[in-house]
Amino acid sequence: MALAAGAALLGTTSCLSNDSNNSLSYTSTFSRFFNVIFEEGNDTPTYQQGVGYEVTYNYTDMVADVQISGLTLPSGSLGTLTFSQVPWAIVNDWKRISLTNVTPSSSLIPPTFTTFNFYVYDRMVTSTTYYPCLNINYSIASSGYSIISFPAGLINYGETSVSCSDGSSFSSSDNARPLYYITLYDGDSTLDLNKAENRMAKLIIEDFQLSSAMTAIDLQLTGIAFDIDKNGLVSLSLDEQVPSRVESSSSIVEIENYKVTNLRGTTNTANLMSLTFDLEVTDVDNGTVFTYNVMAVSSAPSL
Repeated sequence: MALAAGAALLGTTSCLSNDSNNSLSYTSTFSRFFNVIFEEGNDTPTYQQGVGYEVTYNYTDMVADVQISGLTLPSGSLGTLTFSQVPWAIVNDWKRISLTNVTPSSSLIPPTFTTFNFYVYDRMVTSTTYYPCLNINYSIASSGYSIISFPAGLINYGETSVSCSDGSSFSSSDNARPLYYITLYDGDSTLDLNKAENRMAKLIIEDFQLSSAMTAIDLQLTGIAFDIDKNGLVSLSLDEQVPSRVESSSSIVEIENYKVTNLRGTTNTANLMSLTFDLEVTDVDNGTVFTYNVMAVSSAPSL
């Protein structure tokens, strides 16, 4: 179930083609994005949903076309914007578009972008699930805006370590590391993310284990408060919750003898993550309570 949910977080489609000049091109569409907009002199951002991107990479001439839809600033809508035939490169396995002082075409009067960065790091998070690392940000100096673009959710993987109050410990191996699906936004364009009560993430940890003897489960937590800073770092916070086990898309069961406390973490769009929480497990037979500290760490590929 978690895999299906994770695949929907980004909303990507891709198409490989050849044109009449035998140029090899690859088009990627990114939907269900939201922007975090910072205005100069103000550390409190504005959140704006409904942003999408379509990027066509020409591998023969190493130029790209970028179309942005749904971009709205606090000053108003910018309509559909297009950067045509701009240079791109592959650096450290990142597909990088990096522009300065460029004005896109538009049916409206477009602003000049002081910077425009669109970086994509292709990766398969499972044998069947594509989910790239991203770094999308741009600035418009004339209006004092800097913008960071986020997909609806993130998928991270790395090393997970568990220590128990009984002195035992457990670490995931490279071959059995859990995936962390973090849904920031469910795609509802009417949801006002500027209200803190609407910025509530859902976390599914796929193949979660407390020991090598434990059968892996998909653990779910909801209502995790989040904020995003100027560096694109997402802060996650949850004080206490009885988690659930995801058995299928229609079956989510509360784990009554589990209690998660003190969840704190940070993450970003490029697989960087640091997450910790405590998990109290009550033995259903004798009532003994074991406390586990769970720590998950993942790193971002070098830019």
